[in-house]
Amino acid sequence: MSVSARRREGRLRIAVVDSGIAARPPARRGSPAEILARLSGRKRRGHGLAVVRKVVAAHEGRFVLERSSRGSTAAIELPLAGDAADGVA
Repeated sequence: MSVSARRREGRLRIAVVDSGIAARPPARRGSPAEILARLSGRKRRGHGLAVVRKVVAAHEGRFVLERSSRGSTAAIELPLAGDAADGVA
């Protein structure tokens, strides 16, 4: 797992990337509708991601979760306070 942060165009992007080694085989992860239900918080599993989405949105940011055969990336992008040249606030 790796964590990175970068500044770009007045925003800060923080990403967490894993290696793709899942606790469950891909066939057991569920249909896209089931995954969406978990991510939206409509079931007990994945409700933390729904909280992340709401908090990030409240701060005028965005949350992205991407999955591939090589792993997963969870990233938040938040606006920097003041001028980006002032550093991370």
